[in-house]
Amino acid sequence: MSRWPRVRALRHRARWAPWWALLALGGLRGLTGELGLDLRTFALGGGLFAAWWIGRRLWWTGLLAALLLTPALAHLWIALPAASAALSAPQGTRAADYVLIDGTVRRQRAALGDGQAAMALLLGEATVQRAGRTWRLAELDVDLPMGQRWHRFHGRERIHIGGLLERGERAAGRLRLHLRETDYHFESVPIGRAEVLRTALADRAGYYLHHAAQAAYLPILLGIRERGTPEARAVVATFNRTGAAHLFAISGLHVGLLYLIFLLAAHHAVGLLLRGHGPRYLREGLQLGVIALIWVYLALIGFPVSAVRAAVMGTLFAWADLWGARTPRFHVLAVTALALLALTPSEIYDLSFQLSFLAYGCLLLAFPPHAVRAPPSGALLGVLRRAGQGMAFNLRMTLLIVLGTWPLVSAVFGTVSLLTFAANLLMIPLLSLVVLPCALVSLLTSLALLGAPPGHPLERLAFGVTELAIAGWLAIITAIDRWGGALVLRFRLDWPQPLVLAYYGLVAGLVWAWWRHRERTLRRGLQVGVAP
Repeated sequence: MSRWPRVRALRHRARWAPWWALLALGGLRGLTGELGLDLRTFALGGGLFAAWWIGRRLWWTGLLAALLLTPALAHLWIALPAASAALSAPQGTRAADYVLIDGTVRRQRAALGDGQAAMALLLGEATVQRAGRTWRLAELDVDLPMGQRWHRFHGRERIHIGGLLERGERAAGRLRLHLRETDYHFESVPIGRAEVLRTALADRAGYYLHHAAQAAYLPILLGIRERGTPEARAVVATFNRTGAAHLFAISGLHVGLLYLIFLLAAHHAVGLLLRGHGPRYLREGLQLGVIALIWVYLALIGFPVSAVRAAVMGTLFAWADLWGARTPRFHVLAVTALALLALTPSEIYDLSFQLSFLAYGCLLLAFPPHAVRAPPSGALLGVLRRAGQGMAFNLRMTLLIVLGTWPLVSAVFGTVSLLTFAANLLMIPLLSLVVLPCALVSLLTSLALLGAPPGHPLERLAFGVTELAIAGWLAIITAIDRWGGALVLRFRLDWPQPLVLAYYGLVAGLVWAWWRHRERTLRRGLQVGVAP
């Protein structure tokens, strides 16, 4: 009998041994400054998640995480060594040294190598061809000579580069190729039916809205950045200065707001058709229909990457809720990140990807893990309590997102706006309650009247209300920018990695302490309320 407890203890230690080993490796790399945002860190973090789930006996989740790490591990252990060995040195002939490279631009910077300036590109999902052989790499560094004019590259552009190989080297876990006598061109993207429809909707909006209102309407609803007029550029600059530029990107915030708007509209519509029992019996159907509608909307605007990330995670959350699976929220967030990086591992270098999941994680911290409902009260007190809870949640959410994202924003852009907190605290509720519903009604009206010439009274009325809502929204952000023009700090955060880890650990510890305090306070209040 004494053997079995010892066997169980050994099995428990064996389950957690990989997690402790990977955690020690990550801590060592963090202390030595080698823990950067790259595929090696992604593989390490994914391995930690898989080992954690295996330690908790979540076998299928751990196996899924391990499978999602396969593309990154195949690159690091198979493709990268093979390409490094074959592309390390030129062979001496022009035909043998000519290489063709296809890849997605993830990052660009000016570099200095051997005393000569060069343009360094980080490519994702790259293909290298040389002398009839092909290598496929998840990431690739390419140094281009600066003697010729180069286009300013933007993220996610697919580029084709041809040139002579000078040398190749393996540095920082990536293959780096130095080229000369290079040429390049961009991959042309065919215009599909969705793009034609989106352009038609943008043209109809331009018929009714002024330039400043178009600068807000087009990006928040159709994903079109409008900067062709001075008024539009002034609006964009105002949002950039106040730290609210993310409101112009169709991301998780917009997808979540659209989900709530569609769900409320469907709920009330079904409630009117089937009074008394419709929404109860059709809850699952309503959620599935709204999710399908979200994906149709994303297809209309061309599947923006940030919006697709939010839609994938929202679909997983809804799936877990519909089927009664009590999956922790952070598990869904981690599986979503692993799944997206399994498809395109180089997305880890995308600033939008980093900010999105960092903001999602901070947003999930705003939700306590164990919600305790307050005792029932009267109708007026219930409305006041829900309004107070909504304002408190908005304040908590904004504070946590600002605390979580400002180190990355400062490190990348070199500025920190102290107006970010106030701007988001005011602009997000107005966007969700006023601007986005009005803009959505205008979009649906344009879709219904797309075959008719512009000028219909119903469409004119819808866009007139939208114009007023956007004008008030822009007036508020302009006032905030005018009041706080001096509250923009210009400095670039250059903390060492141990200090960055300690900062986020401190934030997580404070949130956990707040969770515990809130849970104890609510439970103590409930016990007092039910005491005889």
